[in-house]
Amino acid sequence: MDVNDFNGDGYIDIVVANQGNYNIGVFLGKGDGNFGTQITTMIGHTTIVNQIAVGDFNGDGKMDVAGVCGLETALLLSSISTSVFVFVGCGNGSFGQQMTFDTELVYVDYVVTNDFNGDGRLDLAISNLVGGNFSILLNTCTCC
Repeated sequence: MDVNDFNGDGYIDIVVANQGNYNIGVFLGKGDGNFGTQITTMIGHTTIVNQIAVGDFNGDGKMDVAGVCGLETALLLSSISTSVFVFVGCGNGSFGQQMTFDTELVYVDYVVTNDFNGDGRLDLAISNLVGGNFSILLNTCTCC
């Protein structure tokens, strides 16, 4: 779960990872402590979302969502995550283009955003549950 203003109205909205439904959902804030009906964006039928982080990754002023995702494994009743996705925000609480980035990590379990190399663009840091290490995915977007 994370918070930000996804539709530009100045009110805080909430974005959640809906693991069992293979989607992310946004609840638009009304500014009075109440929220509207969930707006969902599907991730894919074989992928579950484990954890998400918010940022403007393409520099268009609209909030995007990054997350770690993986394939369900019935034996472990969890997911083996080896990739990271970014959904580009449309500015109304919904998301358009999805970009997926494969990693060399065994089990990606957490993602955070920051400008790790000082170039003015948000990058992603992802941690590996197996091995206790992490990886930095530098933002190479030429769109901003």
